[in-house]
Amino acid sequence: MSRFPNPESFKRDKTNVQNYIENFTCGDFLYNIVPRKTKQAYIYDIRGQKFVDFYLDKGRFVFGYSDKFLTKVFKNHVNKIFLSSTQGIYSYRLIRELLKIFDNIKSVSSFLSLDRVFSYLNELCKCDYILTNSFYLSEKFKNIRYGNFDQMRDYIGKDVVFIVEPFDEIFKPVEIPDWLANQRSILFMGRSGFRFESLDESLKNFREVIFGFGNNYNVFLSSDFIKTVWEFSELQSVECYYSLLRLRFLVKERLSKIRKKYSKYLRKLSDLGIIDSFSDFGFRISSEKFFEGLNQKLLENGILSVSNKFYFSFSHVEHDFRRLYRFLKRIL
Repeated sequence: MSRFPNPESFKRDKTNVQNYIENFTCGDFLYNIVPRKTKQAYIYDIRGQKFVDFYLDKGRFVFGYSDKFLTKVFKNHVNKIFLSSTQGIYSYRLIRELLKIFDNIKSVSSFLSLDRVFSYLNELCKCDYILTNSFYLSEKFKNIRYGNFDQMRDYIGKDVVFIVEPFDEIFKPVEIPDWLANQRSILFMGRSGFRFESLDESLKNFREVIFGFGNNYNVFLSSDFIKTVWEFSELQSVECYYSLLRLRFLVKERLSKIRKKYSKYLRKLSDLGIIDSFSDFGFRISSEKFFEGLNQKLLENGILSVSNKFYFSFSHVEHDFRRLYRFLKRIL
């Protein structure tokens, strides 16, 4: 039976399984954790250790690692269309659902990774500069420069494409300046897409959108007729279609419930001066309180985190937030 570790019982050495995988696949394991299974917001490693995940691949896994509705849907469909090699009814339903969110879309392409999206965009958009307000993108792609909106504005008139993420690092909505509507700009919602209760009018002005799902699948939407690519199998369209429906339902109907789970603990952390910003999907520890080695100390107590940002999912329960609060208070 897996249990949360403590500093005395925590196992940190590499296992034979990890050595094999790294040698033959060049794989990389976060904190030397080799998962045996994942469930809800928990990772169970092969050593019998259990961790509650507040990293969630930089917040992309908004459902956590399992969702009863999605699991049931996939089981019901996998035996029907697993071997389908062409697009079918669910590719159509996915596109139709996306068109309900974004107006005036004429072209839709699908990709199995964010890297594939930007390879496609590099062919499509020949330009001197690509600028973004997203730390996530600037860290992932070397040819994309980071800048705030004031810095980005200095490039008006140059051969540039602006990629705009409507959230900050912890999914707190940011105000989009009006001048971007008249520029060559792409709305980036690639970190598990739709997290608004309703789409702000300023976001509807974008002619191109990158929309992502928690499984790292992405679609590129354009208001122009352009060359399209469709990489999704019919099974992957099923997964993305129901993930989109589920996310829109949860954001609309259950966001208030997740707020109740974490609100009192965030309030206590704020009173202690530990956090400087938070949203419905995460918080950030202040630079004055964060120190190198904090994540390792939390890991030894069964809490997985990276840097000073902590992310929430719909699978987290109140006990998880209580555990995080208890150990942050003790350490900081």
